[in-house]
Amino acid sequence: CTAVQHADMAVKSDLDLFNGTWSSWLNYSQGMMGAQLSQSAGSAVGIIPIHPKQDDDMDGTTASCVAKHVTPLSEQELAEIIRNEWDFTTSKIQDNFSNGSAFHYRSKLLPLVLESRLSSTSDDGGGGSSDGNPPSASERCDAIQTLAREEWENILLNAIFTEPDDQTPWWYHRFVVSWAKPSHGLDDEYESLLFEMADSLRDLLEVEKENDMVGNEEKKDESKGAKCKWAYIGLHLVLSTLLESDFMDEEESAEVKEEVGECLAELMKIDLNRRERYQNLAAEMAGNGA
Repeated sequence: CTAVQHADMAVKSDLDLFNGTWSSWLNYSQGMMGAQLSQSAGSAVGIIPIHPKQDDDMDGTTASCVAKHVTPLSEQELAEIIRNEWDFTTSKIQDNFSNGSAFHYRSKLLPLVLESRLSSTSDDGGGGSSDGNPPSASERCDAIQTLAREEWENILLNAIFTEPDDQTPWWYHRFVVSWAKPSHGLDDEYESLLFEMADSLRDLLEVEKENDMVGNEEKKDESKGAKCKWAYIGLHLVLSTLLESDFMDEEESAEVKEEVGECLAELMKIDLNRRERYQNLAAEMAGNGA
């Protein structure tokens, strides 16, 4: 069976009725699920693979993957599936901020949620056009920034303040910053989000610094501790991205550059195994004058 072939669809309430191999069907269905959701996110129908049915002429050792008929999904049904999967990742992340699988799955769902929202807004007359044309570039950009801000405020802030030394939410933070970045250059909404991120990350670093200082006055002049490694990396990412802005004046840009250098200096103390990388980044920033 290939990924482009569709199995005959039939749900079996009793797994004993299936004489093929369960693992082969599971691998097939998982692969088809991701491909079909991505392909069908902006279309009127989608296809969800379910349990393959055994053919009468089969010997019962393999599953039938002969292309036959499929069950069409309406746009509303597809949107509901995406929404349910989205809510599922939310609950799993809130249960455990170290759930890398949930964060990874959420990164795959994020573009689908965006398309679903744009389609829903267009259908409701709140965006897009009445003749079925796709949303404008401005509408799409606004929707991306709204969704990125929701992810920051509703998911990432809780995760990084609860587990600042866990790299899992920081990976998703890097993904969101990159995904939401406008291709035509930084705009006001994106820049505003980055400044808010920077403020929150500074607060996190201050909290961690105070925690490290409690009962140990000698630590005041030292690095803030290994727990802050990912916070410094996250702050460096945000500030480095802000340096691409055309809206900051010379003084603001100089302040951001100075703080980028401070982040790298702290990382050289904290993350000794990657010290040379941070030195190279600092040298590159100095050489580019940025």
